[in-house]
Amino acid sequence: MTSKARLASEAALVVAAVLLVVGAACGDLAWFERHVAPRYCIDVPTWPWQGARAAAVALALVLVVVVRPRLGRAVAAWARPARELAVTSVTIAAALAAALGAGELILRAVQWDDRAASEHDDLPAAHADARLGWSFWPSQTRRVGSVDYAIDERGNRAARAGAAIDPTAPSLAVTGESIGFGFELDWEDTFPALVGRALGLQVVNVSVPAYGTDQAYLRLAEALPRLSRPRVVVFVFVPQEIRRNVSPVREHFAVGPDGALARVPAATGLAAWRLARVWSDEPFHGDEAIRVTRAILVAAAEAARARGAEPLFVVTNYGRRCAGDDPWMVRELFAGLPHVRVELDDADVFSAYDPHPNPRGSRKIADAVLAAVRR
Repeated sequence: MTSKARLASEAALVVAAVLLVVGAACGDLAWFERHVAPRYCIDVPTWPWQGARAAAVALALVLVVVVRPRLGRAVAAWARPARELAVTSVTIAAALAAALGAGELILRAVQWDDRAASEHDDLPAAHADARLGWSFWPSQTRRVGSVDYAIDERGNRAARAGAAIDPTAPSLAVTGESIGFGFELDWEDTFPALVGRALGLQVVNVSVPAYGTDQAYLRLAEALPRLSRPRVVVFVFVPQEIRRNVSPVREHFAVGPDGALARVPAATGLAAWRLARVWSDEPFHGDEAIRVTRAILVAAAEAARARGAEPLFVVTNYGRRCAGDDPWMVRELFAGLPHVRVELDDADVFSAYDPHPNPRGSRKIADAVLAAVRR
């Protein structure tokens, strides 16, 4: 029995070492971008990741050359009565359970990237929405700092509180998250207002801060049938939305076997634990979020064209820019879809700690949209 235990323990270490080497070999920068980088692109120095790959190979060598023989000898010499072994096993299991419980409590205190607008005190008043997750209360004005946020009768950002949408007017529809909403900007400085004024179109801005692409699509699909003459639909996209689209804390989309979008209820039970996201979203994430996001973008373009409007996707950055002129994520998500990429620099945002577009950045986005529309 002792020799079998020694052989099993040494074999387990060899298997672990092989997995480390294989993982280091497969985990190149392309894999890192797709499965580890929070924004699905390289936007930070890559030497830490390359160092981690080298460290994995070094650790594999240490396990095989140094640890394996010592562990084998220790296992061979470790012969305890069954009762003592059972007590030790129960103690280890109890310690593991306590550690998992503590980890769950700690993770519940962490601010994940899926907070509802109703949890922010620097936005108009919002309420829970069974379909959308959260929405603004209609017909309100809230002053935050020097900015007045006016919400119209449909819960949209507008020039005046309670303003009514003319369903027969030629319109520009804008959907997205805080950049589309115009966070920290007066209405006249937001890019939807600038574009609408330049094109002579009524602006219907259904963007809501902290939204994912799925929520922005649902808001757009809700608004378009009320407009008889939509001309242009602008859909704002930032890489952070990819992971929001499969957030388990709220109802979201999945891609069915037939390729169609299907609604998935919010996670419950063990699936709702924060720890569950450690191996599904932090730090590793699979391809499901990319598939879902692509399907949503295609559906949004089809919805715009079905109403006689031209869709345009604005791909921009919230925070650090993706390295390179042609990130794989943009190519894969927007292949065949009309889009314009707008890179915001330090001078285009309020600060490094608040990377929302300032008036200059908003104008930069507006100019890019106008150039694309006029082409």
